[in-house]
Amino acid sequence: MLENTKLFGLTILALIPWKILYNKYKTNQLKYEKQLLFHERHNCVVMYTNIKGMSGWPPYKDQIVANIKEKNCLDPLYEPIIYFINTADKSLDISYMIIAIQKVYNTIIEACKRGVKIRLLMNFEESKNNLIPVQDCIKEGVSVQLYHNRNQNCVSIMHYKYMVKDYEEGKSGYIVNGSMNLTSNAFLENYENLMFSTDSYLVKSLHDNFEDCWKYIQTENKNF
Repeated sequence: MLENTKLFGLTILALIPWKILYNKYKTNQLKYEKQLLFHERHNCVVMYTNIKGMSGWPPYKDQIVANIKEKNCLDPLYEPIIYFINTADKSLDISYMIIAIQKVYNTIIEACKRGVKIRLLMNFEESKNNLIPVQDCIKEGVSVQLYHNRNQNCVSIMHYKYMVKDYEEGKSGYIVNGSMNLTSNAFLENYENLMFSTDSYLVKSLHDNFEDCWKYIQTENKNF
């Protein structure tokens, strides 16, 4: 009996290191899978159609979100944009003609509260009737510029549709660029696309474009 007890004890002791190693393996595996998904979601093209919904969003590259006809059930379609904002670490520059989705504004505010430096560019004419969420962003520390065309003889709008996050000179960052404004109709009813990329040339180009646009509108708005 004593020998059996010792043998059992030795077996348990021998299994402990293997359990520790297995737990470390599983932890590292989950960490790797999360990092891989993060990379894939920042290097993909997501397509929307008014018939089948969304496709191309990892890990559901071949899966299409279909038959979503209620606007209060659009979270699966919003996920690529929400994920991009949620995973911002240091900075986030947002440039859209119009943002008309409250969940997007809420996510921007949450990112600002956790310390992300956020700048937001939008077009005044498309935003002037829905300024409450914009004002909420300003109250929480988001820097906001609204483009207003003061030349009455020329029709001009700020029509950009992109975001740049965590840009560092010489180290690149992340971008999302596409055809859609951030409205529920664009996600639900239109044929649209979103392109996510970590390509250093594309990231720097959009970063530089945002800087130029931000400074220009800031100058234009001084007396507005």
